[in-house]
Amino acid sequence: MLSLFSKKAKRRKQLSRSHIKSLWEIVLADEKIHDDELNLLYEIAAGFNISKKEVQKIKDEKDNIPFLVPDTNEQRFEFIYNFTRMMMVDDDIDYREMQICKTYAIELGFKKTIVDELVKSISSNLSVGNDLKETYTRLSFVIQKNQLKT
Repeated sequence: MLSLFSKKAKRRKQLSRSHIKSLWEIVLADEKIHDDELNLLYEIAAGFNISKKEVQKIKDEKDNIPFLVPDTNEQRFEFIYNFTRMMMVDDDIDYREMQICKTYAIELGFKKTIVDELVKSISSNLSVGNDLKETYTRLSFVIQKNQLKT
């Protein structure tokens, strides 16, 4: 029987792999892999203690990795924040990247009616140099009010 600690560690690992897989989908959406996208992907993965080698393995196995929704609003926001960063990093927002980003926002529990504005607001915050924490603080009221899950 798995201990509670082991279950939490396993869940964290699964969420991390799911998030990296989703980021890969954004990277691959426009059929061009840019160095800036890979660098950001590796940076985000490192924050989840995932090596470059594991990032490549996730790409190869992405069809077998399910999308998982994080347990907290903060984690869900971090995911949509990272999706938006990935979409913007090469300075060429492709409509396919935008569509994937919006689809994941809805799957994360954000109401469809605010997804466009949420992604636009995150983009604006990124454009002026706001980090994850500052962006979350600025948008937290809207997120709390309009998210399906609490």
